[in-house]
Amino acid sequence: MVFPTAIVQAPVSEWVIKPQIELRERYERRVDRDFLGSNSDNRDDLWGRYRVGVTAEGPRGQRAEAIYQYGHRTSWTSRRNFSAERSDLLVGNYQFRAGQGRVTVGRQFVDKNLRRLFGRRNFSNVTTTLDIVRYQDDRWDLFAGKVGLDTSPLRDARIAHVGLNHSGGQTNLIYKSDKAGGRSQGIYTLNHYVRRDTGRLRAELDASFQTGSLGGRRHEAHYLVQRNTYNLGQKTTAIAEFAVASGGDPNGRVSRTFDSLYPAAHAPHGLMDLVGSNNMRGISLNLRREVAPALEVSAEVHRWWLDNPKEAWLGNRNIANRGVGGVFIDPTGAAGRDLGVEATLFAIWNPNRQNTVQAGFGVFSPGRFVRTMNGGSAGKQTWGYLQWTWRF
Repeated sequence: MVFPTAIVQAPVSEWVIKPQIELRERYERRVDRDFLGSNSDNRDDLWGRYRVGVTAEGPRGQRAEAIYQYGHRTSWTSRRNFSAERSDLLVGNYQFRAGQGRVTVGRQFVDKNLRRLFGRRNFSNVTTTLDIVRYQDDRWDLFAGKVGLDTSPLRDARIAHVGLNHSGGQTNLIYKSDKAGGRSQGIYTLNHYVRRDTGRLRAELDASFQTGSLGGRRHEAHYLVQRNTYNLGQKTTAIAEFAVASGGDPNGRVSRTFDSLYPAAHAPHGLMDLVGSNNMRGISLNLRREVAPALEVSAEVHRWWLDNPKEAWLGNRNIANRGVGGVFIDPTGAAGRDLGVEATLFAIWNPNRQNTVQAGFGVFSPGRFVRTMNGGSAGKQTWGYLQWTWRF
C-alpha cells in the first residue's frame, strides 16, 4: 500500500499503515423498568455498531488515525416499536513528538485514571470523543478544545484541562463550559488521583471538588471514589469500592449535584446503568476469575443510597430514572435514601484474536425510596444481554 509522500514528507517505506474493522451486535432485554409488574413496560433492544478505519505510523513518532462509525438501534416495547441510526467520524487525529512529549491534534478519546471524569463509553453505540489539541509527557497532560461526539451534546460545549503527575499522585484542573436553557454555565473541577501498590493490594483514591455556575445558580459539589484491588492468585481478583457523589436540593440556592463531565458510563456504578456519578452513595464488591482459558467470569454486588433525598435518582449522564408517575424524585425527602441492591453476573470469552463474546444478567432489588415512590410496593427489575464483537 502506498502512502502519499507529499503529505507525510517522508519515504513511503518508513510508514506502516494498518486497517481497522469492527463489527458488533448486542441484544438486551429489560423487565419491569419502573419496578411494577402491573405496568407492562418491558423492553427489547438490538444494537449494531460497525467501524472502519486506518492508522498510519511514521518516522519521528508521527501517527495518524481515522475511524468512521455507523450504528443502529431497534427497540420493541408493549406500546410501540422504533429504531434509530447515526453515523459519525469517531476519531480523526494526527500525533507528533514535541520535545520530551507528544502532541495529538483532532478528534480523539480521552481516558483518565478510573475513567470517572473522562473515559470512552464503549458499551454505548455513541461514545464520547473530544476535538482538542493535547500535549502529554511524563509530568504534564494539557488539552483544550470542544466536545466532538456525545450522546446528548450541549451547545458550545468547551473543555480545558491541566494535569500534573508528581510524587503525591496526579492533580488535574478542568474547566467545562456550555449552554443549557439559553444560559451559559461554567464549572471548574479540581481532581486528585493517587495509587499505591503494596504486594498483592492496589489502593486507589479519586477525589473531585467542583465550583462555578450551573443553570443560573452557584455550583459547589464533590465526588470521591476509594477502590481496593486484591490479587487472590493468578486467576482471581477481588475489588472493593466505596463512592459518594454529592446531590442537592433542586430548589436550593446553590447547585450541589455533581456534574460527572464525560465519564465511561456503564461499568463504574453497576452494569444495569441505574446509578450515575451524581447524588449517590454506594458500596461495591466484585469478584473476577478466569474459569477457563480465554474465559473470565465476574460477579458484582452493589448497595446504593441517595446522597440527598430531595434530589432525583439519577442514572447515566445526569438522566433521572422514570417510574409510573414520572421521574423518581421526592422533593420533600420523606421517601428516604435507600435505593436498593444490584447484583450482576457476566462473562467474557475470547475464543481467538478476532472474536469476543459477552453475556450478562442483573437484578435490582428496590429499597424503601423506590417502594415509597411506587405507592408502597415494588418488584425487582431484571436485565440481560448477549453481545458478539469481531475485530480486524
